[in-house]
Amino acid sequence: MTWAFSLPLEPRAKLTLLAIADHADDEGVAWPSRDRVAEKSSQSRATVIRKIKDLEELGLLALFQRFRKDGSQTTDEIRLDLTMTPEQVTRRTHGSQSSADIDDTDEGRGCQADTPPSQAATPGVAVVTSPNEPSLEPSQSPNPLPKGQGGVEPDPEHFQGFFESCLSWRTMSRAKALAAFRFLTPDEQKLARAASPLHADECTKARRKSLDAHKLIAEQFWIKYPHARLPDAEREQQPQMRLMAGDELAGLRVAVRIAEQRELVVSGGIRSRKPEVQHDLAALARWADDSRREGWHIVEIRSSQFAAWRERLRFWCGGIEPKTERIWMEPYDPAIHDLPKLHPDSACANRRWDCAFRRHGRRDAMEAQAMSRRR
Repeated sequence: MTWAFSLPLEPRAKLTLLAIADHADDEGVAWPSRDRVAEKSSQSRATVIRKIKDLEELGLLALFQRFRKDGSQTTDEIRLDLTMTPEQVTRRTHGSQSSADIDDTDEGRGCQADTPPSQAATPGVAVVTSPNEPSLEPSQSPNPLPKGQGGVEPDPEHFQGFFESCLSWRTMSRAKALAAFRFLTPDEQKLARAASPLHADECTKARRKSLDAHKLIAEQFWIKYPHARLPDAEREQQPQMRLMAGDELAGLRVAVRIAEQRELVVSGGIRSRKPEVQHDLAALARWADDSRREGWHIVEIRSSQFAAWRERLRFWCGGIEPKTERIWMEPYDPAIHDLPKLHPDSACANRRWDCAFRRHGRRDAMEAQAMSRRR
């Protein structure tokens, strides 16, 4: 919301952007309907549609179609460019942006300079660009977008391959395709690059015209090609396997004992794709021969230390969710602790549960909170 308030937009466009931003998550992704945005911004639906198109042309947001399992279309996914600065918006609004922000024609034959705000277009008079103005022909080298205060940002890694593998790419708008491509996640960019040649082959065999590149991105066309793969030259090289042994292997045994509550039985070593020795994991080797739980460090749930241990155990154990266990923070008393949970004198009803890395999940923690409220 703060980001949207800071942008120099005309009132109706800002109201529309604020309504969308209010629905967005931390990554700037939202799924509100046009009617919902219109209701929240106190505007008509037609006005909201026009303003969303204006915001899209400014590069502040991008629309991606979504479909239900039965094939019917649902609300669009809206992605906001939270890195856009007020200076960039001002340049694009007043037509003083760099050549990369100026869209070429649909036929790809060139571009037309924006008319300065102080000059009105005169009928019958052509506006001619300066000979020194850089060309926007798709066959030329990529033109970077401005980033921050005058800096430049290179094109995404797979954009050139994606765009040039589209059918009839020379007649498409490269600027629009680049703007839409930047809104994709790195994984989606790879999928779009891999699926683009397959889509072009399909259109060629069917003798039908392909959509423009930015419209293909809006439709998330790569979903139709789940088996698409990047060319060999563009695939990331997988790290070589190495043998995990010694203190690192002993530390992994301790991590598995904590996270999965079992003993890791292995002879020799374990092959790992992690390129370097994990020194923090090797430091756990000092407790490899100590299987007692009495001396374990107790970490309170929902604390920053608990979150740090959980994430590190996930990393060490290959993404497995660590198991945790409820423990008592007082001496065990059978006369109290062995009573049924619904008994009025039960410890569950009179004492608070503390959690460490031996609890059995979030549900138990929620039960413990409910018990503590009944005291």
